[in-house]
Amino acid sequence: MKIQELIKKQEAVWEEARERQVLDRESFWYGTYDINDRYAPADLLVQGLPLYTNRESKYYKDANLLQRLGLCMEFILKFQLPDGLISLPDCNIDSPPDTGFLINDLSICYFFIEQAGMPELAPLQGQIKLFLQKTIPGMLTGGFHTANHRWVMACALGFLYRIFGDGRLKARAFAFLAEGFDVNDAGEWAERSNVIYNAVSDLYAFHIGETFGVEEAYGAVRRNLEMMRYMFHPEFYIATEYSTRQDRGTRARMDSRYTIVFLLMSVMDRNPQYAFLAEKALEYAPTFGLLLLYAGVYGSRILDTPEPKAVSDCYTVLLNGTKRTDVPKKYSENGDAVLRHRNGKLSVTVMAGQPDFLFLQYGKARAFGIKLPIGWFGMGGISFPGIERIDADTYRMYTPVRGKYWQVFDADFAKRYNGNFIGMPNQEREDINRVETEAEVKITLQKNGLDLDIRIDKLPMIFAQLVCMLDLEGTVSGDTVRLEQGVIALQSGRAVYECDGDCIEITGMGGGHRFPVLRGDTLNPCAQNLVVNAVSPSAWHIEFRCYER
Repeated sequence: MKIQELIKKQEAVWEEARERQVLDRESFWYGTYDINDRYAPADLLVQGLPLYTNRESKYYKDANLLQRLGLCMEFILKFQLPDGLISLPDCNIDSPPDTGFLINDLSICYFFIEQAGMPELAPLQGQIKLFLQKTIPGMLTGGFHTANHRWVMACALGFLYRIFGDGRLKARAFAFLAEGFDVNDAGEWAERSNVIYNAVSDLYAFHIGETFGVEEAYGAVRRNLEMMRYMFHPEFYIATEYSTRQDRGTRARMDSRYTIVFLLMSVMDRNPQYAFLAEKALEYAPTFGLLLLYAGVYGSRILDTPEPKAVSDCYTVLLNGTKRTDVPKKYSENGDAVLRHRNGKLSVTVMAGQPDFLFLQYGKARAFGIKLPIGWFGMGGISFPGIERIDADTYRMYTPVRGKYWQVFDADFAKRYNGNFIGMPNQEREDINRVETEAEVKITLQKNGLDLDIRIDKLPMIFAQLVCMLDLEGTVSGDTVRLEQGVIALQSGRAVYECDGDCIEITGMGGGHRFPVLRGDTLNPCAQNLVVNAVSPSAWHIEFRCYER
């Protein structure tokens, strides 16, 4: 990592950022970004401060840059509420966790200025210290909403403790730490957010370990970073198809927090694969300000990395393979089974606990969700409780699927409600007319794709449908029939989905019904939905083969 090269790239970042700084004194957002453009109170400080102090930068000791940084800090002080906290205006009001995020960024700025030793930055450092000091009462009593917030809070309390030395801050941090780090044996944080909250939790857990000497914090970080080696699609896009947070289904790469924590841990553990992943994160990074601040604060502890060693893009890994989760449900949760398979351009994710049980990508061609809805009491797509390994290349997902009807209440009991069905304790009704079928999917991994063997055969006349959600960027050709806008059916033979010369060929037999969507299911309007229909009893074999045109 060459600081001089990053400085030059960061100059372009700053030039774009300063154009968005509000300079209208009448605006509430004077000094920062308009929230309609972006919410990031300290971003101008983070992006500009390392340029001011670096002799290689054309903005070294630039008076206009320093003035802009002061305006940003003045806004932050104005934005602070009387109790010392801030709000995330469209969501969390009077928010300790969002204050914690800001404390963590501003603390790095504070330590950076301390290291820089430039007298003209003393007023800016004083403003930062004033803000931080005013947060202490609210942070000593503040709570949280989500799992990662606990580590945001504990990290922020640790930074405040380092700056002000108030023992109450340490005690409050340890109140959060007493709950234990929510990383399971597979390396998953509770929120399964590979793009956003993994990196948040990893970086802040690192600081918790550093500040308080908590070795378990480093262990949590290591488990997650080890798991992340298996969470990359081609071109280092991150697997988001089973996230429980707002990054679900997004296309994104690693951010600055990932870059920093991989660098810090690569130096600490002398781990060459962490160094490689830090390089990859840096290769795609849009901004470099936070990294440059860390470089100024940590020096050799972040820069003295071992020689990078590439992570493999050929593997098959089953995470949480013994877990069986309760189904049906719409979203997976921490600990549900996940199978990740890579073979170069081929990337496959198999997921228990959610209807979109399969993701398939080959280069640019993406089937970003594959599900199996059935016509069964409006349930829509089937979610499977687990993933069973049959052999090195074959995995099985199975679930019984149950339905029922309700008994009427006794007449004397029902009279109390005078016909008010909504007011009746319907959850207490006796279940009668129980029905049950079974659904099984076998996934056989191939070098250039995979096979699906689907069985729904216990009861007759159950409508089923395999739905493949194909990225809008590609085109579909072959033996297909358009059922309605956005829905095409494979009747027999094959269909080919192609994007920039990368192809996914789907071969199988469909028929028995021509429903574009089954009751209780919804089709993705941001996809080309290719459906393969069937009616039970049925056992269908579908092949996915991937190749370059």
